[in-house]
Amino acid sequence: MLHSQAVATEDQPGDQVDEGEPRSRFRLGKKWGLRLRVAIYVPLLVFFGWRAVERFQAGAEAADQNFRNQVQNRLASPPDVIMLPNGEAMRVISEDQAEALGVELSPEAQPTAQPTAQPTAQPTQP
Repeated sequence: MLHSQAVATEDQPGDQVDEGEPRSRFRLGKKWGLRLRVAIYVPLLVFFGWRAVERFQAGAEAADQNFRNQVQNRLASPPDVIMLPNGEAMRVISEDQAEALGVELSPEAQPTAQPTAQPTAQPTQP
């Protein structure tokens, strides 16, 4: 093992020893180290947190835009086959294809005009 030997030092003019204090030129106080660490690490943590939030928001916006594009594409060209809850696949046909095949549409599926009712004032009872 290596051992260092004590070296005799001479007193420097700036090294004045007060009673009760150790001999040190750089004695700054107990809280100085904590303040220094806070001054270094807090801005670093804030910066990296800010960058992480920006990256997350950019990814969320990209995913949201991708989802909106997929929905628009799906609405622009409806599917030819749909999956039913029981697992069966059913082909979707238009009204023209139904007429060509001789299939009648059910009354619920046919578009109907809803009559617009005029609102009437009803007397209020106390």
